[in-house]
Amino acid sequence: MIYGLVLMVQKKEIERFCFGECGAVIIGAIDSEIAGPLVPCRRDDCPFEEQCTPIIGQTGIDNEELKIRKLRPIQS
Repeated sequence: MIYGLVLMVQKKEIERFCFGECGAVIIGAIDSEIAGPLVPCRRDDCPFEEQCTPIIGQTGIDNEELKIRKLRPIQS
């Protein structure tokens, strides 16, 4: 399973949680017609996840199933 994080909507959250605190994010991107560029992650048990879609399709890489993950907002 690949979880796509919507870069254009959650850039701050991705930088802080995925790159800063977690480190499990995959360097690269998935081009999505639905949501724009996605930052891929394989972590099933994300502690920062707020919501996740059902499977929306497959990636071009090994035809893995793809879901969109929404991270919780950064608290001020």
